[in-house]
Amino acid sequence: MRKIIILFILVLIPSFVSSQDKDYTKYPGYVDLSDIEQFKESESTVEVFITKPLLSLVAAASSDEDPQLYRLLKNLDLIKVDNFSVTEEKTGDLKKIIKKISDRLINDKWSRVVRVRETDERVEIFIKNEGNRVAGLLIMSLEYNNNKEATFVNIVGNIDMESLGKLSRKFDIPRLDSLTTKDKTNK
Repeated sequence: MRKIIILFILVLIPSFVSSQDKDYTKYPGYVDLSDIEQFKESESTVEVFITKPLLSLVAAASSDEDPQLYRLLKNLDLIKVDNFSVTEEKTGDLKKIIKKISDRLINDKWSRVVRVRETDERVEIFIKNEGNRVAGLLIMSLEYNNNKEATFVNIVGNIDMESLGKLSRKFDIPRLDSLTTKDKTNK
């Protein structure tokens, strides 16, 4: 077993290192979220950065058990998640940044597919179409009730929206189950 683990590490480490050096900013579905860096100094912060090698590994491992997960992950290049707590004083600033990012995405020909503005929550979901495929997905969520937290998710690659919708229902991820390739309206 030890030899298998060592072989696994020797094979995967170079691809993980080279994928971290990859310039994802050049991918059409990538969104520059540097505006939120100032908020990520909060006490409660989670950052996830999953690149192609790990996505491919998970896809291959799930191909028999969960074909939908396999179809979703096999063509993705990057999943980036930022989640952090927001103080009440900073909520207004973050709302402005979400609006700024939304305006920039609309100017860059992204399509807004979900927009929620409630008294204690704001959610914006955008997709980037490249020809007949979805090349990017951005989710921005701000809850300013008791939890006061923000979540930004950027998925980059060839996104199978049908599989994403089915998986979101399977894992009970609200609002994503309505995303299909039919939803290309810019609201």
